[in-house]
Amino acid sequence: MDILKQFKPSFEKDGYKVSLEWQIQKANIYKQLTEIIDHDQPTLIFLDELTVLLANIIEQEDGKRQTSHFLHWLRDLRITSKSNIRWIFCSSVGINNFTHSHQISDTVNDLKDYKLRPFDVTTSKAMLMKLSHDEDFQLSSEIQEQIITKLVFCLPYFLQLMFEKIKYFVEVEGVVFNETMVDLAYDSLTKEKHFNTWIERIDGQYGENPQSAFVVLRHICQTKEGTTRDNLKAVLMMSNQDLEVVEKSLSSLIFMLTNDGYLMEENGLYAFRSPLLRDFWFNRFVK
Repeated sequence: MDILKQFKPSFEKDGYKVSLEWQIQKANIYKQLTEIIDHDQPTLIFLDELTVLLANIIEQEDGKRQTSHFLHWLRDLRITSKSNIRWIFCSSVGINNFTHSHQISDTVNDLKDYKLRPFDVTTSKAMLMKLSHDEDFQLSSEIQEQIITKLVFCLPYFLQLMFEKIKYFVEVEGVVFNETMVDLAYDSLTKEKHFNTWIERIDGQYGENPQSAFVVLRHICQTKEGTTRDNLKAVLMMSNQDLEVVEKSLSSLIFMLTNDGYLMEENGLYAFRSPLLRDFWFNRFVK
């Protein structure tokens, strides 16, 4: 639909070019989109990186109201009676985190969460075998199992990074392929740039809490088993003696960091969900 091509504000960070054209066209675009969407027709609408779009909108003049208006407009479309439209919203930054931090959670209270899980062992092996076939670089079954055991939390991106790093060491660096290769690749990845987005996400999306988030993560990354909520509270209170403020901040941080995939809670302990991300964090902020 050509109308969708108009559905983007123009931004210029330091040059004052605010999106006047967008502001003029916006109401008309909303109206046109509302009219052309056919709720009787089975349709799937997929929006990727929704939070990135919202973050751009909210930074503009009167941003919170504009963001709320946009989300309410989407919500009105979703809750249309007997609609045959299904919506999927994806984002590398938690949508719930964003709306909660800006106190506009009512705009998405009809959405159902679907958390993407890591690959299981069978699927992880299948991906590594497909990469081996496509790249003409064979990994033995033993090496595949070592990779999966080392990663624990087998996101597709992490599997791909491990595969590419091993391939690089063998084909470019001339490293002899042996049983230490997986450890070598893993240790190398924990010292590189691949997880910088996980740092930038906190700086850009955690409102008034980025420094506290870094304090919490820096503390947790120093232990594989994780730590208790009381320990985290004690760490935060080293810089703020107001117990009520600390408890409120910690509750918010635990919610956000868990929702964004940094942490998990098990048996009363909070730990990094991914050992690879934990070891990266340790090397970057502690070691």
